[in-house]
Amino acid sequence: MVQKGPQAEVVERLRNEVLGMDIDHVKIVAEEAVRLGVDPIDAIDNGLAEGVRVIGDKFARGEAFLTELVMAGEVMKAGVEIFSPVILERNLQRKSTGTVVIGTVRETSMTLERVSLE
Repeated sequence: MVQKGPQAEVVERLRNEVLGMDIDHVKIVAEEAVRLGVDPIDAIDNGLAEGVRVIGDKFARGEAFLTELVMAGEVMKAGVEIFSPVILERNLQRKSTGTVVIGTVRETSMTLERVSLE
């Protein structure tokens, strides 16, 4: 878990930017997190991914639309792009939590994508 103080605040702001679906601001906040020395894995798990989980839970309850869930994912992706070079530079790793299979049906064909959560 992330530390208290400015680092915890920036992680919370990352979560809020995902909830607000603001790609431009999530990049700014992610860059600030890097400058503050926030662990990028914690920032992703406890900030960006947490925001997507909140939207996902709302979607599951019928309180959010699929477009909101997709947009939250795009915002998270923009934030992760800022953290990726830092993760590679520091050779950080996260324990894999599993595999997600996403499917969409279009007329009679089905497209499946496999996303590995590493």
